[in-house]
Amino acid sequence: MSRRRLGHEYRRVPREEDTSRDAVDGFTEAQFVMPPPKIPWKAIIFSTFLCITGAISLAFGFLIAIGQIHEKYLDRQLPLFILGSIMFIPGSYHVVVAFRAFRNHPGYSFEDIPDFD
Repeated sequence: MSRRRLGHEYRRVPREEDTSRDAVDGFTEAQFVMPPPKIPWKAIIFSTFLCITGAISLAFGFLIAIGQIHEKYLDRQLPLFILGSIMFIPGSYHVVVAFRAFRNHPGYSFEDIPDFD
């Protein structure tokens, strides 16, 4: 069945000289303005925790390796290095990104930090 039989009429397409472009498609310039970025506080606190804990683990692993901590803890050296590296590398990366985003360095944004919400 056609639309005319059901009582529906086709709408007239407006010509450009009749209306402005904004009225035709319904979009305005204000829709495309970026809002200020939301600061992911949970992610920044978590990455700071990872950075500090990883640095402490790496420091203890290094102290065990050079003999400043007693030799009976020598079996804990490798796990401290591995876990310290796994925590320190991403933690320090995200802390640096957050710091540079706070300082408005070009190329850095809070959108680069994953959000936990």
